[in-house]
Amino acid sequence: MKRRHGAVLVELALVIPIVLLLVAAFLELSRVAMLKHSADSAAYEGARIGIMPGAQPAAAIQGAKELLLSAKIKNAQVAISPTTIEEETPFVTVKVSIPISTNSWISPFFFKNGDISSSVSLITERPAAVQLSGLDGSNSGLGVSALGIGL
Repeated sequence: MKRRHGAVLVELALVIPIVLLLVAAFLELSRVAMLKHSADSAAYEGARIGIMPGAQPAAAIQGAKELLLSAKIKNAQVAISPTTIEEETPFVTVKVSIPISTNSWISPFFFKNGDISSSVSLITERPAAVQLSGLDGSNSGLGVSALGIGL
């Protein structure tokens, strides 16, 4: 009977580190997935604010940063293009970059020097002629295929 207790103890000593490593990996991957979702949401929110008539780039950046702050994300970088939004601006692009190392729950063992970034481009709420001028795709990632038309 005492021999069996010793075998159980040895098996437990061999299995526990593996189980703990798997749990840590699961938590780390879950956090990275949450960071990616937060970057996507913040970039979309910033672009959505930036496409409105009379919008200012600072307001779009602030909207994205507020969303990131509500998720307790640190050291995120938000950039907007173009830096000046005018009535003739056909689209707005917001890019969000989040460093994994400063936003990891566990020591950043799996993603040491990685960044998560997301970029969203939206057509501005302007007259149709202004919107169509941004659809040639020559100066952005937008194009007719971006609308799903497939022409």
